Amino acid sequence: MKNPLSVSVKNQCIPLFLLVLFISVIPTASGKDFWEKKAYKEWSEKDCRKMLEDSPWAEKYEVTSIDVNMADQTASDGAPPYVRYRVQLRSALPIRQAIVRQTHIANNYDELSAEQQQAIDNQTDPFLNTSYEDYVIVYITYETNTPRNVVSQLVRHWQTQTTDMLKFSVFLGGSKGEKVPLEQYVVPQSAEQYIQFVFPRKVNGRDLLLSEDKELILEFEVPAAGRVGGGKAFVEFKTKNMTYNEKLEY
Repeated sequence: MKNPLSVSVKNQCIPLFLLVLFISVIPTASGKDFWEKKAYKEWSEKDCRKMLEDSPWAEKYEVTSIDVNMADQTASDGAPPYVRYRVQLRSALPIRQAIVRQTHIANNYDELSAEQQQAIDNQTDPFLNTSYEDYVIVYITYETNTPRNVVSQLVRHWQTQTTDMLKFSVFLGGSKGEKVPLEQYVVPQSAEQYIQFVFPRKVNGRDLLLSEDKELILEFEVPAAGRVGGGKAFVEFKTKNMTYNEKLEY
């Protein structure tokens, strides 16, 4: 009688528990992230959003309020008011590749002729190929589910900041406690909801981040808007996950 706890493989009867053990220790590619399995020109729109919003080079920082006095400022779904900052290491190549790939998708790049694709590549290659040997670029967008007057407060706050005003409160540092102050602050003059911090890549003659460091930490002051926010934000990027094409990217 056939053993119900065994299966036949090439005429050999292997106990099922051993087969399960064999399968469990065979390494597979299924655990890899999409950027390890596909070239950036093969990324989907979903892949790009993942890279830009929730990846080793993109983190989220959110402040909320449960103040009962803010009942008139809650979102339409009744959620507590929040201000959400999405932080990207834009000097990291995979982030820039995701931005370019989104441009491809919006322009049906994959359906174009080789000549038309080359015309787009000519426009996007300078963005991809820019060297960031000396600087780290941190790009931040912000949003809120509170009324428009709160958004206006945030926009007004960030538009009135300067490099000199922020250089004593905005830092980028490693897990060893070394950190560098802001070198340049960039903000749009329109109502666009983004800001950009520029930091030197070296501190005391060494790279700000090395592969043996545990994390890269962004520190900045979060302004209060309405009754939401206020205080210091710390956004952490885990170094162990930031290797791309065998290089530490940030």
